[in-house]
Amino acid sequence: HLSIRRQRQMCIRDRMQSYLAGDLWLDMAKKSNDASARLVQGLKQIPEVQIDFEPQANIIFAQWARAAHQRLHAAGAQYYVMAGDHTTGPSDELLPARLVTDWSTTQENVDKFLDILRG
Repeated sequence: HLSIRRQRQMCIRDRMQSYLAGDLWLDMAKKSNDASARLVQGLKQIPEVQIDFEPQANIIFAQWARAAHQRLHAAGAQYYVMAGDHTTGPSDELLPARLVTDWSTTQENVDKFLDILRG
C-alpha cells in the first residue's frame, strides 16, 4: 500500500513526463507567445493604450482608461488591475494592468478583448 505522499509524487512525475514528451511544452509555450504577440500588436493600434514594457514572452504590462477596464470586466475579461479600483473614480484615469496569455488563448479571445477595449 503506497502512502498518499508517494502516490502524489508518482502522479506529478507522470504529468511532467507527459508534458515533456514530444515537446508538448514547446508547443504550449509557442501558442502562448503567439497569442501574446497578437494581443500586443492589437494593443499598439489603440492610441489610448500605453504599453509599459516591451513583452518578451506571454506577460504584458499596459495601461488604459478606467472606463475601458469597466467594459472589459463587465464582459467577463479576466486579468489583474495592478493599481487603483477599476469600479470607481474618473473614467479617463489610466490604470495599469497585467495581462497573461496561455496555450488556450485563442485568436478569437484576443480579438474580442481588443474589440471591447476599443469600445
